[in-house]
Amino acid sequence: MSDILHKSMVKAIKKEGETIQTSNTKGVSLRWAGARRAFLEVFTDAFECGDWRIAYSEILAAELLIFPYYLTSAYLLSVQTKSGLYQFGLAPSKFWKGQLPFPATKVKTKDSKFIAINIFRFIVTIWILIFPPVGIPFLLYVIWLHFRK
Repeated sequence: MSDILHKSMVKAIKKEGETIQTSNTKGVSLRWAGARRAFLEVFTDAFECGDWRIAYSEILAAELLIFPYYLTSAYLLSVQTKSGLYQFGLAPSKFWKGQLPFPATKVKTKDSKFIAINIFRFIVTIWILIFPPVGIPFLLYVIWLHFRK
């Protein structure tokens, strides 16, 4: 076993038959609701998330998407292998800002959809905290609108 470089909690999904390019154009997937919650351990030769072990030699392409999240940045690591596309929702960390032990393209986005989602989250959070009798029914209504399609 090689040395561990980084360890953090993540949400992760595996998508069969998709590539980084097709996955990122589809927007947010509902698969994230049932995503795997586990530690992502980054080693010098591979990384592990639960029972998934991906050697760097198996990586066909990797992309680290950096997007605004409240007052900081959040990261989405997409890793393409022969067995499928793995995506990891990563917490902010200095580790992801530095040199990674595997080849990955870093893409910083100021996409308006991420900014709009953050503004919406902030407004809903404040509304629920200040006006619970109004905020909670509003949140339930938004969830209903989302899933009725």
